[in-house]
Amino acid sequence: MAKTNTALVEPDKLLLDVANYVLDYKVESTLALETVHLDLFDAIGCAFLALRNPECANRIGPLVDGMTAEDGVPIPGTRLKLDPMSAAFNIAMMIRFLDFNDCWFGKEGSHPSDMIGGILAVSDHVSRRHRIARLDPMSMADVLLHIVKAHEIQGRISEFNVFRTHGFDSCTLAEVACAALFTKFLGGDRDQIINAMSNAFVDGPPVRIYRQSPNTGWRKSWSAADAISRAVRVATMAMRGEMGYPNILSAPIFGFSDAYLGGNTFEFPEQFGTEIMEKISFKLWPTEFHCQTALEAAICLNPIALARLDEVEKVEIWSHRYGMNVVDKKGPLTNPADRDHCLQYVVAIGLIHGKLEYAHYEDEAAADPRIDPLREKMVVTEDPKYSAGILSAETRSSSAAIQITFRSGEQTDKVERIYPLGHSTRRLESVSKVGEKFQRNIMGCLDLKAEREIIGLFKDRDALSAMAVDDFMNLLMLKE
Repeated sequence: MAKTNTALVEPDKLLLDVANYVLDYKVESTLALETVHLDLFDAIGCAFLALRNPECANRIGPLVDGMTAEDGVPIPGTRLKLDPMSAAFNIAMMIRFLDFNDCWFGKEGSHPSDMIGGILAVSDHVSRRHRIARLDPMSMADVLLHIVKAHEIQGRISEFNVFRTHGFDSCTLAEVACAALFTKFLGGDRDQIINAMSNAFVDGPPVRIYRQSPNTGWRKSWSAADAISRAVRVATMAMRGEMGYPNILSAPIFGFSDAYLGGNTFEFPEQFGTEIMEKISFKLWPTEFHCQTALEAAICLNPIALARLDEVEKVEIWSHRYGMNVVDKKGPLTNPADRDHCLQYVVAIGLIHGKLEYAHYEDEAAADPRIDPLREKMVVTEDPKYSAGILSAETRSSSAAIQITFRSGEQTDKVERIYPLGHSTRRLESVSKVGEKFQRNIMGCLDLKAEREIIGLFKDRDALSAMAVDDFMNLLMLKE
């Protein structure tokens, strides 16, 4: 294993802090360990559900058609085995594709469970290499602990730094977190972890045009997967002795802060722990997180609205500025990726159908002549209390309210939701629903024996923790 010592400067403190956290921190939080078990299965369920979507299925596979790896990483729900970099892309994309996996919001939003795809891919690869060398494979207990750490690194950094206002996407934070973890999986030391992370920062964030109207497109469903797959490359290169750039954040002019953040200092927490996993939000509907509470309110109003759709004069929606910047859209919506990030479209579906399924974003459902006239009657207003709440470390809300006014002048109650179902403040209410969502998403994707075994692992944390990673991944694969 080659090592190159080329550092002429001390590493930036964040790089050193993350490396120390990855190598030395012991995850002991009972709440974090309970939640990460849910999070893993929720992500796997999202991946299986996405396979049924033609747009996702079209993107699954090796970089070059027909290539495979006999001892490669299994891709859940398929017969494919791929190299770890391609596998990381595929599995992370599947988890993220339908915008149905977990989410966290600080100054930047993210879906930390995107990284589960890369963690499963690289830990499976390492486990298969270990077996060849007659060493013990990694266990699922190892995987769960590192998922907690991945969430903490990405989520805590996103609390302090704004990429969006500079026109960039924050998925580079997933690459940074994964670069550190993957290098550890491969046996790297502190210097190699720092080298890998610095190269991840050098890759830089993409511009976020694909998340903004009128250009909202499918890349938003695989941009994080692309970053996570690149983390595999920089980790393996670090293990081969590739040099790092330890002052990548602080270097004048050419460093990350000056080049990407307009000279603003790159901020980070005093310490890393387990808060992000403990307080992660699950999604119970396949839509952008900022639409979730408005959707709940719309579903509550469905019985009244559906009976009087022709009489609706106005639909008032109160939301927060953070969400409005992303999902407040008027005019034509060109594809499902555009519709699932439109507050007015999601509210219209809730008012008309009293539920939301991903099929409601497809062209056939979108052609419903009731949707666009209802969208045109919607007025979205910022509530300053809601805007303050989502950025508050104490509150972490994502609030919305809806009220319908009819032509007669009658009004419905103003239905308000402060926290969405799946939020940490509604965890007891949500746990069973996350389980139902997982079982519903995997139903029919595998043979009955494998399906039952996976559901058994969902119900038995100890059995899952004791399982080897490659055995678990084999269970998720279609049999010949």
